[in-house]
Amino acid sequence: MSEKITKLVKELNEKNQELQKEISNLSEKNSSLLDNMKKVVEWDEELLKEWYEEYWHIYPAADNEWFIAVPKFIPFSIGWLDHSSKGYNIFKINQYTQWLGELPDFLRKELNLKEPERIFVSDGNVIFDEGKEEEIKDKYGELISTISKGTARIKLGREFDLIAKIIENGSLPFVPRPVDEKDLVANQTPIKFDGKYIFQKEAWEGFLKYGAIGLYWMTGAGKDIFACYSLSRVQVKENGVRLPNLFVSPNLTILQQLKKDYFPKYAPELLKDIELLKIDPTQAFLNSARVLYHQSFQREMKQNPKKKFHDVFSMEDLIEESTIYPSRPQD
Repeated sequence: MSEKITKLVKELNEKNQELQKEISNLSEKNSSLLDNMKKVVEWDEELLKEWYEEYWHIYPAADNEWFIAVPKFIPFSIGWLDHSSKGYNIFKINQYTQWLGELPDFLRKELNLKEPERIFVSDGNVIFDEGKEEEIKDKYGELISTISKGTARIKLGREFDLIAKIIENGSLPFVPRPVDEKDLVANQTPIKFDGKYIFQKEAWEGFLKYGAIGLYWMTGAGKDIFACYSLSRVQVKENGVRLPNLFVSPNLTILQQLKKDYFPKYAPELLKDIELLKIDPTQAFLNSARVLYHQSFQREMKQNPKKKFHDVFSMEDLIEESTIYPSRPQD
């Protein structure tokens, strides 16, 4: 066994030396190419300085949407990567890009993008900065019933419409709810957010900060692994009783994959949680509903399980499409 390891280490060292040699040769070729260019063409150093000050190029992609071309060798990323050429990365941004991270001031100014409104929806009310009552009335008047200093009452059944309109106007109307430290347990999984997976750590920190996030990663980037980690780490207790998490899947295929491949490897304790709730999933959901929904909403769901709420889902829909675990990430 030790001979095999010694041989493997030797091969790795040889490959590493070859790689370092290739990198060195490539660097010399690039330097030589630049030197040759300088001999043939006289560079305008003043224009080069201007280029360093504005190394990106912006051009329209669609209404209120733009492409930003940035040389590949510059460590710059924004919005989402649309495509690449040999020399440039081309990113796409719009008014919603600022939700994905901080938007540099120079881009906000050049594209004339406004700062998002400080406006939030909570418990049937819309909350905003005092002094903007008339502005809110002009924008959302048909969706609100009464308005006073810094707050307005949303018309019955129009909350989703108001949220959609605020989002369309470029703002997120949700009140951040940071995860309480007492609701976190030590990491029992083998999952480590380091190396090439550092972006997963940033997502976890965002979840802890806001209490809710959306992960729009490409296939294979680790969304299911992140789910395992989150379900394992967040365990809320009330009066000493562990409260349930709600895991909603659009199909059974995802759940089966989690049970077969991910939970056994990364969070085996979750397998036991699933089995416990096969006894009575309806009652399990109703128990968790006292945490996830307002009591009057829960009562109405019990009385009429077929009723469609907001024309989207019913009690039966949730029972059919959901898998519930006795641990809860933020509601």
